[in-house]
Amino acid sequence: MKHVKCYRPGYPRPQLVRGRWESLDGLWDFLQTDSAATSEWAGGFVSEAKIRVPFAVEAPLSGIGDAHPARYLWYCRRVQLSDRRAVLHFEGSDRVTDVWLNGEYVGGHTGGYARFSFRLHEFAKEGENVLAVRVCDDDSREHPRGKQRWLQENFLCWYEQTSGIYKSVWLETVPETYVESLRVTPSAERGEVRVEVRPDRFGPGLRAEVVAEYGGTVAASAGIDLNCPPSEAMQEEPRCAVLSLGTEHLWSAEHPALYDLTVRLKKDGAVVDEVGSYCALRDVACVGQDILVNGEKIYLKMVLDQGYWEDGHLTPPDEAALLYDLQYAKDAGFNGVRKHQKTEDERFYYLADVLGMYVWCEMPSMYAFNERSRHWFVREWTQVQAQFYNHPSIMAWVPLNESWGVWNVRSDREEQAFASAVYRLTKAGDATRPAVGNDGWEHTDTDILTIHIYEQDGARLREGYKTLREAAEGSVLQARRPFAEGYVYGGQPIVFSEFGGTALRVDEVGGAWGYGNGVSGADALRAKADELISAVKSFDYASGYCYTQLTDVQQEVNGLLRADRTPKIAAQDMKKINDR
Repeated sequence: MKHVKCYRPGYPRPQLVRGRWESLDGLWDFLQTDSAATSEWAGGFVSEAKIRVPFAVEAPLSGIGDAHPARYLWYCRRVQLSDRRAVLHFEGSDRVTDVWLNGEYVGGHTGGYARFSFRLHEFAKEGENVLAVRVCDDDSREHPRGKQRWLQENFLCWYEQTSGIYKSVWLETVPETYVESLRVTPSAERGEVRVEVRPDRFGPGLRAEVVAEYGGTVAASAGIDLNCPPSEAMQEEPRCAVLSLGTEHLWSAEHPALYDLTVRLKKDGAVVDEVGSYCALRDVACVGQDILVNGEKIYLKMVLDQGYWEDGHLTPPDEAALLYDLQYAKDAGFNGVRKHQKTEDERFYYLADVLGMYVWCEMPSMYAFNERSRHWFVREWTQVQAQFYNHPSIMAWVPLNESWGVWNVRSDREEQAFASAVYRLTKAGDATRPAVGNDGWEHTDTDILTIHIYEQDGARLREGYKTLREAAEGSVLQARRPFAEGYVYGGQPIVFSEFGGTALRVDEVGGAWGYGNGVSGADALRAKADELISAVKSFDYASGYCYTQLTDVQQEVNGLLRADRTPKIAAQDMKKINDR
């Protein structure tokens, strides 16, 4: 595997890399309480209990392993700063996070699935600084929680909850004027990439220059004036650097060609900031019943990946664990991953970019439908979409899954309006990728019709979906309809985005489960996977599938790998099934 030029092992934000940074992962002083009081601990504290960031308090790797933590979690750490111009980044903290530095309130954030940051300039001092963080979580079904249970114990396909800081925390030192974000939009058809550079401030004499390289050779460069923000411009001005790269090196799962990007921010001709990034030329489109990548029809062979680890829960033990899962999936003949009900560590998407894997990016679900839940969901989904927009591996957005949070969408007009609005909001945020309106069933507006079916008899599966009509209008095997009332199939591509799910009976102990009755022995499991995948492959109207699932997850033991990543089916054997 060949990394891009800006790659740094462990760097949490691979799409915008700056040289001066420090990981704050490791041991923090830790307290938990049911009181929201701040005066006692906001100025810092030392405790006997230590927690290992970035693992949730419930995860054994945190050093706490408390399955029923208190509502308020307090973290404290001393940090050394040689420059007051520091930015503090949280990759993920669930769910309401407040931060103090040296006893001064820095700011807060609500939401568990997107990165958030704080400038420390006015609160920091050179030398030792005391950082205190309070995180509040609860069991409410009104906010997005994905596969986190809201009952006292695990049930069905909902698992132990995730409380507190569960992704990396890090500091970077920035110059007085710096590149705050990049938005990269490719067009393989035109052979160009548009790079929007967002500085922390606009001003006279400010200009960004973007250089693209391929294989160490400069392929294109372009610049953009950043004198004033678009809102203050007297007339519409180009806001992007446009790089003309040609069409020789296109990104796909089979040929993941990546260009290195260097962005230099200049003030009156002098470089004031420089960041590294990368990009790719890749188009995705739905044309009739086909999914096209770079104008060529593809067939998706995905695996469902919930991204859980035995001792880290939603947090991988290290970067190598992310690579292991992706490499197994690729070696097993899958060309894509449906990342289910979580937003993964951003290094996962980077590794998918480098390895060449199509990814469906899905928003963790809420489970109540009211004004507050809609507000929280929409706000966080737009943050997630913006954060991961630049990754070429992400080929589809999935805001809703199986009518979770819109339980009555089949007939309820208000819920239908919300589902359609979320689809359109997703398309407004990114018109270059397909959006799956409500993955699995009861679609309103959608670019791809997706079907979830856990029939365990391959012959019945073939018969139940043998024609396009059964898929588009509903099969006798499926109680839930493909479309909500008032919506009909419009000729979209069709993907069987959940099926399989067979477990080894030997693993179904202590409340563990898989779909159907399970099978005995590795040979039988391999034969069943072959039977079900072959059945789905027989549907000549379909554009692909997603097999459930990559790994066992707590009580759900229907993975191709056990929770400790021991294979139940060897990668080469699974590849024969996928390739047949």
